[in-house]
Amino acid sequence: MSDLPTRVIKKQRELLDNLSSDNANVIQEFLDSRINREVKPTTFERYVNHLHLLLFGFVGNLKQLTKEDRDWIIERFRAYKAADATKTGLLISLKTFFKWVDNDLEDSSGKNLRLFKDLQYKDTRAKIGINDLISERDFQQLIRGCRSSRERAFLAIFYDCGVRPIELVNIKLGDISVNPLGIDLVIRRSKTKHGVGRTVSVVKHRDLLLDYL
Repeated sequence: MSDLPTRVIKKQRELLDNLSSDNANVIQEFLDSRINREVKPTTFERYVNHLHLLLFGFVGNLKQLTKEDRDWIIERFRAYKAADATKTGLLISLKTFFKWVDNDLEDSSGKNLRLFKDLQYKDTRAKIGINDLISERDFQQLIRGCRSSRERAFLAIFYDCGVRPIELVNIKLGDISVNPLGIDLVIRRSKTKHGVGRTVSVVKHRDLLLDYL
C-alpha cells in the first residue's frame, strides 16, 4: 500500500520497534494480510492506530497469551478515553487481530480470542426511540412558526415522506404530479433528467404543498 501517509508509516514503525522481533513479525504479517485483502487506506490506518494503542510495549507472546497478558491489554483498552464510536472500533480491531492470530496457528482453537469473549463495550450514545419522533402536535407547532408557504411545503414533504433536505436539491417541477390521493414526487440521485430515483407521496398534508405549487 504505497499511498499510506507518512504518519501511518511512522506509527507502524514505532509500534514494531517497541516489540520483540517475534511479536513485531506477528503484527507485520497481520497488517500485510490487510493489504492483501485490499482494505481501504483509512481502514489500514485504523488498525495501525488501534494496535499501537493496545500493544505498544507489550512483552508477552501474542501467539500464546496468558491471563496476565490479557489483563494488561484489557487495562490499556479501559484506560483509553475516547468517544463511543472509537472505543467500539478499538474493540473490533482487537478481536479481529486475535481472531487472525488464532486462525494462523496450527492449533486453530481460538484460544487467544476466547480470552476476550467477555470484554464488551456499552455504547452510551443516545438512540432515537419511537417516542422521540415528532408528533402531529409538534408538526403543527412548526407549521405555525413558518413565514412562507414554501417553508410549510418543505415541512410537509419532510414529515410525510421522511425525505432528507439534501434530496430535494435536484427536484424539478416535472418530478411532481398530483393525484386524487396525494402528491407524488420523484426524488433523483443526480441532476440529470433520467437519473435513478424513487417516488414518495405527500398525502396527509398535501394541501400545504398545493398552496405552494
